[in-house]
Amino acid sequence: MGCGASSGIVVSDGVCDLSCLETAVESSHIEQAASHGARDLDISKNKLPAIPVGIHAISSLTKLNCSENLITELPPELCDMVNLVFLDASDNKLKKLPEKIGNLPKLQKLHLYKNDLTTLPDSIGGLVNLKEINVFNNKIIRLPLSLATIDGLEELNAADNKLKTVPNLDGLSSLTRLAIYNNNIVMLPDISGMPKLQKFEMYRNQLETMPQIPVFTELDEVNITGNRFKEIPATFGSCTSLTVFEAAKNQLTQIPSEFGMLNNLWKLMLANNELVELPPQLFGLQLKTLDLQNNQFTAVTDDFQKLKTLNILLFSNNKLSSIPGFWTSMPALKRLSIDGNPIDWNDPVNKDQHVKLVSHFSTSKDMRFVGAM
Repeated sequence: MGCGASSGIVVSDGVCDLSCLETAVESSHIEQAASHGARDLDISKNKLPAIPVGIHAISSLTKLNCSENLITELPPELCDMVNLVFLDASDNKLKKLPEKIGNLPKLQKLHLYKNDLTTLPDSIGGLVNLKEINVFNNKIIRLPLSLATIDGLEELNAADNKLKTVPNLDGLSSLTRLAIYNNNIVMLPDISGMPKLQKFEMYRNQLETMPQIPVFTELDEVNITGNRFKEIPATFGSCTSLTVFEAAKNQLTQIPSEFGMLNNLWKLMLANNELVELPPQLFGLQLKTLDLQNNQFTAVTDDFQKLKTLNILLFSNNKLSSIPGFWTSMPALKRLSIDGNPIDWNDPVNKDQHVKLVSHFSTSKDMRFVGAM
């Protein structure tokens, strides 16, 4: 059926699409969906103020999409839909969830992002088969302790809320993604009980210290940008599957030498810190992107020319007074920025190097140099 349709409903392969109707979702639509044994019902984008009466009677339903409406609450009877596997109630006006939400034994995915929720009921721990919960962009001030009992949970997205703390989630042994960015978190719990963690997103919080970081053998991406960290745990260097590490806008003065063991690391974002140098061990990596903008570097050491795979080097707004001569000979370098440095342009060597850089980065439309005299 789909957007714009308004005639009798069609159920194809168990899928009933009632999204974007020109008229209201009527009880007759729900009755027909039930009589056809619909398994997948889409009532999104209809400006519905409430879940239509009778949906809970569709006993065959495994997927319900009621997103992008104006729904303020989910009816308690929705929690009697014991075959439901996927519930998408995102982008509505929900202020709370029914207390019986934990009575959905087969539910695997729960999408509640872009609502007005302030809490989650403790009963949510009863969702024993839940794999993914997304409550991004709500107003949640705390997460229930019962979340930690869902040992099969693989993805927890509680980003962009009002959290100040995170409960002990040590029981989430299957978790692969923890997204808690854009909150007001000041302290993290022990995360050593998450051996399968792959993505750890905690940027834009108020964190100053980090708990002990174990050796996460599957950890792929870490983003701690926009906190108040003064140091990075050296044990991150033992997480050898890491490919991306973002730590801009902190108060870092050094990077652990153990990062030299991260042989899969290709992107390292360290802008807006207080760094004056990088450990020599880092220059043996196969980095492609290195962002050092807005730090305290006074010189570019010869070690940088060892970065043979580097595509992007951002050095703007440091304290460089001279330009090294090897940048034009770095084989993979396509983008370089050095603007905002106190380079002595009266020095003929710097002038000559600048001319060479401008010429070198003008040879291809894919190359870019920012650093006007």
